[in-house]
Amino acid sequence: MGVPPGSYNTLADLVDAEQGIDTSPDFSLANPTQLVTFLSDGVQPPAAQYVTVNDVLQIFMLNSVAGAQITLAVRILKPDGTLNYTQTVFVPTSDRQGNKFQFQLAEGFLLSVVVASTAATTERGACFVQVRLQFGVALTRTAHVLLISDYLMQDGMVGWPNPLLRSCFDAQGLVTHASVANPAAGSDWSQTVPIRARWKLRSVRALLQADGNAANRAVTFSFGNGTNFTYKISSAFVQVAGQGIGYSFAPGLPVLGMNNNEIGLPLPAEVMLEPGDSFGVSTLNLDAGDQWSHINYSYEEWLIA
Repeated sequence: MGVPPGSYNTLADLVDAEQGIDTSPDFSLANPTQLVTFLSDGVQPPAAQYVTVNDVLQIFMLNSVAGAQITLAVRILKPDGTLNYTQTVFVPTSDRQGNKFQFQLAEGFLLSVVVASTAATTERGACFVQVRLQFGVALTRTAHVLLISDYLMQDGMVGWPNPLLRSCFDAQGLVTHASVANPAAGSDWSQTVPIRARWKLRSVRALLQADGNAANRAVTFSFGNGTNFTYKISSAFVQVAGQGIGYSFAPGLPVLGMNNNEIGLPLPAEVMLEPGDSFGVSTLNLDAGDQWSHINYSYEEWLIA
């Protein structure tokens, strides 16, 4: 018997070759028994919320920015196995009033709900939205599932499932700068917090121009609920005829005497004002020709759901 053709590393390999035993390496993939198996029939869909045609989504919004548009997108797995995609746009008012809209649902498993801001410049704190699942179309019905609760931001979205439910007071509010219209000559000024808003007052500045009539004007700044004051502070420096002085009020500001016709007075570290609360000035010996102007203030706002 001849030696089989080929090269062999060991004598044992040669003997195996003479006996017809295949000594080439085995590169076949091992297929171990699966420890986890999955059903292919009668599989439950990936959603725990089943809805019917009697269920609706109730969309509740508080908004303070003009031109806001809110898009609602919904996916439902219908009983016949088809996916239902629906989308609609709601336009809330910008007066901080509670807006309620409804969205009729098809029957099936609710897979996802997304709400997005698609117009206007919406910063955090300006538009608060809640999406609730309720039975029946009456707006007075109590919702039985809260799906979404959060502020919307420009080009951002919030969604269900796995939502992060936030209250309207969570995190930072909307920092805003605003002005008070000049009052009539001889009148003081005030500003009232609107309905469904909570303000954290950051700073105030206003200019008082005294007329030529001799009198010592003394300015007092205060805030409260319109009936009772919770804080008042008066300037120890008087303003005389013909003088124009700017008055600044802010937390942490030290008492600043007359310096380049500016006076500064401190506010408490945290001035929180509720709807209907107001702040403003009262001026001792205010003359008929005295004029307040350039009344500017800064605040942080949270909407009250």
